[in-house]
Amino acid sequence: MVSGDDVLLQVDVPAGSDPAKVSVLLNGFDVTGKFRAKTGENALIGLMDKSEAKYTLGPGSNLVVARYDTDKGSGELTLSNHAVSGPVFSGPHERPFVCETASFVLPDGSSLGNPLNWDVCSSSTRTQYVYWSTSQQRFVPTTTPNSLPGDAGWITVEGRNVRFVVRIETGTINRAIYQIAILHNPAADAAPSPFAQPSGWNRKLVYSFGGGCSAGWYRQGTEVGWDSGYYERNGPMQLLDPELLKRGFAIASSTLNVFAQNCNEVLAAETMAMVKEHFIEAYGVPRYTLGWGCSGGAYQEYQIADNYPGLLDGLIAGCSYPEVSFTTVHFMSDARLLNRYFNGVYYPGPSFSDAQKRAISGMVSVGTLQLMDDGAADRIGVGDCPAVLPWEDRYRLGDNPGGARCGVFDHSVNVWGTRPNPLNPGPDPLSPNTIARRPLDNTGVQYGLKALNAGTIGVDQFLDLNERIGGFDSEGNPTAEGGALPAPRSVADAATLPIAYRSGRMLYGGWGLKNVPIVDYRVYEDDSAGGGFHLRYHSFVIRERLLKANGTAANHVMLLQGSAPTVFSSQSALVRHALDQIDEWLTAILADSTTDAQAVKVARHRPAELREGCVPPGSSYPAFRAETLTPGSGSCASWYPVSFGTRAAAGAPAVLDVAKCQLKSVDTALGDGTYAVSFTPGQQNWLKSIFPSGVCDWDKRGEGQPSAAEYQSLQPWQTFD
Repeated sequence: MVSGDDVLLQVDVPAGSDPAKVSVLLNGFDVTGKFRAKTGENALIGLMDKSEAKYTLGPGSNLVVARYDTDKGSGELTLSNHAVSGPVFSGPHERPFVCETASFVLPDGSSLGNPLNWDVCSSSTRTQYVYWSTSQQRFVPTTTPNSLPGDAGWITVEGRNVRFVVRIETGTINRAIYQIAILHNPAADAAPSPFAQPSGWNRKLVYSFGGGCSAGWYRQGTEVGWDSGYYERNGPMQLLDPELLKRGFAIASSTLNVFAQNCNEVLAAETMAMVKEHFIEAYGVPRYTLGWGCSGGAYQEYQIADNYPGLLDGLIAGCSYPEVSFTTVHFMSDARLLNRYFNGVYYPGPSFSDAQKRAISGMVSVGTLQLMDDGAADRIGVGDCPAVLPWEDRYRLGDNPGGARCGVFDHSVNVWGTRPNPLNPGPDPLSPNTIARRPLDNTGVQYGLKALNAGTIGVDQFLDLNERIGGFDSEGNPTAEGGALPAPRSVADAATLPIAYRSGRMLYGGWGLKNVPIVDYRVYEDDSAGGGFHLRYHSFVIRERLLKANGTAANHVMLLQGSAPTVFSSQSALVRHALDQIDEWLTAILADSTTDAQAVKVARHRPAELREGCVPPGSSYPAFRAETLTPGSGSCASWYPVSFGTRAAAGAPAVLDVAKCQLKSVDTALGDGTYAVSFTPGQQNWLKSIFPSGVCDWDKRGEGQPSAAEYQSLQPWQTFD
């Protein structure tokens, strides 16, 4: 799959054969003249572009044929060419979609202006330069990169002394605004191309992923990359990380790789694939591509590495979550339900101490419940719209039922599919009456089960909690608002459950992820009185997924510290250490010419200096406690306590990979050791009235969840029509 009518092709020539005897045809036209010998390899490389019609790919299928000495051997490759505006594999474009090129600020302070084509939000490509000012200690725009001022910095990259001047390319791909930053001194280097790389580039690419999720839909966006622009906070140079650039890395990203603007893992993967393709065609193939980001950026790293293998070769993921639709959605939606129950929002209930609330919720800080309720849980509803989306385009049940529903599942409707809107069945067959199906479910979940069995809460408290907590209706409103008892639970649309696993929306960990080095970095937030967005247990969930899928997590290293300048940035000495170590790790893997499996190579070459552990409280790196991190033992667990969230506190295993649990009857649960306490006959009847269909059987796979053998038969790189 390629896009934009162009492609960089490589023809490998058998050992002992003469590359000069190779001819190449594209759709029947001889394009051999576009190829040249590849330095250091018995191969040819050529860029098919738009310089002549015969070199340009047509829409759809294109056939490339390479022949040796006319009739002594040949090879074929079919390319599926897509528009540069997309889509490639994410399915039909989301509409409405707000173009924001006029609001996108370039390094010199100008904007991209109005789009050339409003339908796909396209713009012309711009190139600007900045240099590192040693006197101002920041990047400064310049229109004369061939003639730099005296305070323009110098850096050394792999033994080469080069000017610290950066070329920034900005354009549009897949309706996203992309940027590429690369060291390039036009006074000393030729114009960049796949055949002439800048002397300052170390031939390595960092792809930067931005965080967020709420209101991340129906817009093009105005920010790119992880907010590593702390030197120019949210300014026009937000992509430029001095620590990455001075090491020689190129950096790429796009507005649809910032989850605050696009909270859709498939669309993010597609956009990254298209931007990386363009990078290769413009600058050449990087030695490796490193993922870089935090929170919503980490979602993208894990999902892309596992479900779209080949795009990312290694990950530095900060403030990790495994995925959006399950671990994260369960975290924030359960927090809303519990917070409102504990606060008696709908009706008063029994009182709970803070210790009991912590035990029920699986949180170190009770403040996290309020924080999630206030700051994150709206994304499962229909009204979490970005400010740029016009009022007249938004869904309103009463007067605009066909408008844009602003929620995380609606934004991924290409993945989940649609169903009739139960609140607006639409007697007119032409009326808009469908909504996205959703996998949200808490049927049978016994909130506070572990707290009950530990004696932290009483039976009546447990029963009242589960009777009143409820779930969410199709609009994302808590069902407890209605007053019915027991409050109805959320019920997943059955068709979404096999999709969740087959598509990798529930992170598997056994496809591409097992073959990439992962550094999981976290600044500790769990015990904050005001709550934390990024809790430690999400890192352990990722480890459990790797262990379950692969039997090992040798490619996964966790680093933890108590404080840092921001939740993730190269200002942290520990992050810089991780960057240097993963560079060494990836370089060693690339140099391994054995035929061993990639996962074996990854485990073999983990650097000795990349030790798992934490920075002691009140200290800063290089102060470090090296130990294997676990939830319940060791110095790091003592200094930085961790719990396992609401679903684990309800009895789910730590891997948290069940979208919807299978059920067992209450009678079975009462007799099989599910409960460590006794229920009176009245309490047993109460329990049965709360769970008439049964309670979660966590010893079984989830509904629609593949077995280990079935998972191995599934394939990544799915296309959504």
